[in-house]
Amino acid sequence: LVLFAEPDPTEALAEKMASWEATDEERRAATLGGLVPGSSGTDGFDLGLYVAFPFLFGSLVLFLLFPFLRDSIDVSTLGDVAAQ
Repeated sequence: LVLFAEPDPTEALAEKMASWEATDEERRAATLGGLVPGSSGTDGFDLGLYVAFPFLFGSLVLFLLFPFLRDSIDVSTLGDVAAQ
């Protein structure tokens, strides 16, 4: 006959950790503008990446293709500076 059941320590720990989690209202109150990472919607960071991506990708392509394009660039008009 068991009069007192021992509580499962993992359940007690899980309940305690769940109580530490912030609610959605607390998360929004703790951030500037109410933007929470992982929330839906586009913020300024995403817009900045959208604008910067074509420039970053274009410069990467030019960097990778330059060894193949190097010989087709006309440097004869630069004079002796290009020969050195």
